[in-house]
Amino acid sequence: MARLESSKGVGALGTPFASYSGRATRHTRDVDEMLTFLQKLLRFVPPLAPRRRPEVRIVLLTRAGCHLCDDALAVLQETREAYGFQMETIDVDSSPELAAEHGDFVPVVLVDGKVRFRGRVNAVLLRRLLDAT
Repeated sequence: MARLESSKGVGALGTPFASYSGRATRHTRDVDEMLTFLQKLLRFVPPLAPRRRPEVRIVLLTRAGCHLCDDALAVLQETREAYGFQMETIDVDSSPELAAEHGDFVPVVLVDGKVRFRGRVNAVLLRRLLDAT
């Protein structure tokens, strides 16, 4: 790597005492361009702390002895701590209508009355859904 030299000499670490013409201006322009790029990039990064969503109502349709239901409940409870949504758990065997409608396909997660998950609950998709609503 070539050492930059100026008319005033070179410092102990090989850095010039006086910068050559235009270096400060170019450096400022490069920094401005980098800041603009980072600001555009940050628009796509989700906020560090999720928004509280007390108006969102989530219903988990479950059944006794269902290991997927236990997994879904764990994901929902963890997400609930961050978002603060309302949550209700209903056993599908408690109602003949629910048992006939959902049969063996549990767990079912309803977000504001719409079926959003059947079987496994994907925590990333759930967070995206809550951020979007």
